[in-house]
Amino acid sequence: MSERVWTTKDVAEFLQASEKWVRHAVAGGRLPYTRLGGLLRFDPEKIRAIATRDATPARVLRPRSDSGIPGE
Repeated sequence: MSERVWTTKDVAEFLQASEKWVRHAVAGGRLPYTRLGGLLRFDPEKIRAIATRDATPARVLRPRSDSGIPGE
């Protein structure tokens, strides 16, 4: 990883989503992350790959309907 790791805020800004959505996506296993102590950190390359994946990215990133959080 040549670039610094991203915070929840960085991921939210990149995906144009809320930080709350990012945390729910992490809890639901929809975003790859690393936990450093109590902090969530993300590999920018992995987040970009998910966002630009040829397979339907909306399906990959959309929160589950049972999460109670509408898609943004």
